[in-house]
Amino acid sequence: MNSLLDVVRTAYLERQTGTIALDVGDEQPVLHVREGEVYLERSHELSMFLTERLKDDTVRARPAADPILDSMGTDIARTLIERVRKLPSAEGDPLAPVAVFRPVLPDESGLVGPVPMVSVVLALAVEGWDEDTLLRHLGGKAARYVADHDTPALAQLPGLAPEMTRVVALVQDPTRVGAIQRGAGLDPADALRGLAQLQAVGLARRVGAGGTAIGEERAAVASKSGASPSGGGVLAQRKTDGGGASRSSVQGFLDRIADDLIDEPLRIDANAHRHRIAERLRRIGDDNHYRWLDLPPGAPPERVHTAFRDVARLVHPRHADALGFGGQDETFHVLFERAAEAYITLSNPELRLQYNADHGIQIKQNIATEQRAAEKKRVAREQYLQAANALNNADYSAAVDLLKESTRLDPQPESLLLLAKTQGRNPSWYRHAVTNFERAIEMKPQDPAIRVEYGRQLEVMGMRDAARAQYKAALAAQPGHADASLALSRIDRSG
Repeated sequence: MNSLLDVVRTAYLERQTGTIALDVGDEQPVLHVREGEVYLERSHELSMFLTERLKDDTVRARPAADPILDSMGTDIARTLIERVRKLPSAEGDPLAPVAVFRPVLPDESGLVGPVPMVSVVLALAVEGWDEDTLLRHLGGKAARYVADHDTPALAQLPGLAPEMTRVVALVQDPTRVGAIQRGAGLDPADALRGLAQLQAVGLARRVGAGGTAIGEERAAVASKSGASPSGGGVLAQRKTDGGGASRSSVQGFLDRIADDLIDEPLRIDANAHRHRIAERLRRIGDDNHYRWLDLPPGAPPERVHTAFRDVARLVHPRHADALGFGGQDETFHVLFERAAEAYITLSNPELRLQYNADHGIQIKQNIATEQRAAEKKRVAREQYLQAANALNNADYSAAVDLLKESTRLDPQPESLLLLAKTQGRNPSWYRHAVTNFERAIEMKPQDPAIRVEYGRQLEVMGMRDAARAQYKAALAAQPGHADASLALSRIDRSG
């Protein structure tokens, strides 16, 4: 036997068919499962309602997206939790081994469904669990977790709060549970619940100490986020008399930027856009207004206006659906509100002066800031050259680490391209390779060499149509480009 969560989770992830029973002597099924989804017996009190609900073609096509079926799945989970709690063998422990899966589903004709199993799993992962039990389940604060899927997959999951996208952003690289608690910009217990849900539905997995130990610094950002896990957004939690923004002013900015985007749509590839949103989410705990708008402390007023417009256009909630975040608009609202708050403070001379005084920011430090920026560029270039040398010695892991640091300090098309090509050697890094190719193209869209290299990588990954599109883009940028012409001819000949 295993815990109820483990048995139900496995049935969902492995798309099993059978029954799940609890340790109650007669072992009567408590769940009927067909291809990973829940089905009810026709004698069940909700079966008639479920039958009527599933007559709707939209609901039947995507039951997991229906809020009523989602609620039904949550209620089923709560009923199961209550049954486990009453079992003498469980002793009130939700991790007690009290459940068993049997790969036999008798009398399928007597069943009605599906009820989305994902809703059951999400509820079982957090309902009735205190912080200590969640920590025990996740392996303790030293355990490391890494994302298994891209953030847009969250849009397909009912019941996962928008704020939990912050947790998945933190685990793009292996990250300790304790660091996730500190860096998610959430109450530590809510961060644990978010991680538990991500793990339960396969969006995050635990990795051993031998995994690639990178990226933990991201999770250790300051925990001073004003965002509340109960909703309402960042600005709802902040005072408005110290430079914060009122709801009416934020709405005004939202309307203005929405009109701006209609007149001048954002020109950015969807993958690159998702990457930049994820980067913003990783920084949600940073309360420095200048860093949030990517400004130096001495930036003149006109640069403040331009910087706000650039950030606001990037994170406006109208992008949510197009980027695969349908129903997750609140995530973009949090980012937009954060930008608005920074803008209102820095665009007002008196508020900006007070903000600088409160944070110990002295404008005369501009020279030192420029010196630090120059030093960053120098170190980044040095690491780029060291990475090239490591590649000559076939030390790919060292090269990746050096290039990641180089692109963090000073992202340049050539360093992003080399990082992407190096990551493309390892199937486990394909997703990261694609992201970095897209970042390089975003910075230098008319460079045919980058397009050709990206096309070659896409061919290796079996994405021939996408590769063909890159070769055509290279030829559009530079007609007659030899490598692009040969590659396009080759891919066309091979069908």
